[in-house]
Amino acid sequence: VCSSDRGEIKRYLRDNTAVRISRSTKDLAYKIIKFKEQYLSDYGVEAPANVIAEALDIPEYLVGYAMDAMTDPAVSLAAET
Repeated sequence: VCSSDRGEIKRYLRDNTAVRISRSTKDLAYKIIKFKEQYLSDYGVEAPANVIAEALDIPEYLVGYAMDAMTDPAVSLAAET
């Protein structure tokens, strides 16, 4: 597959996937990551979900939801089968 075809395939898969992550979920995940990094720096341990939720004034379940949404299940088109 030439590089232009590969790009077209990637664009098709990106634009036509069943699952899309909303901008607000991505933004929340970045806020959580920033908080976790600061907490780790301050206390030397990773912040538990309830502490993150309280600090960001969100329900605790959203912490896991946002972080799960940011995991990358994408499969590389360059990988050999």
